[in-house]
Amino acid sequence: MSGKDPGEVQIVVSPYRICPLGAHIYHQGGTVTAMTINKGILLGFVPSGDSEVVSHSGQFGGEVRFSSVKVVIAVLDAF
Repeated sequence: MSGKDPGEVQIVVSPYRICPLGAHIYHQGGTVTAMTINKGILLGFVPSGDSEVVSHSGQFGGEVRFSSVKVVIAVLDAF
């Protein structure tokens, strides 16, 4: 999908989690009994060496582009 050598592709796996006690209970100092399930997100990426992120999906058409620098600045500004 990236057009790069398969040896350059790095992988991140993020399992889905559930919390039987309710969403966001940890924000209120409550006990969390979260657990993973056998579903999740698998992300393959190739570092580009710059701040632009280009995303393609195997399930959805099109492409998304954004600057990771602008995301960091927006997050910092939110605090």
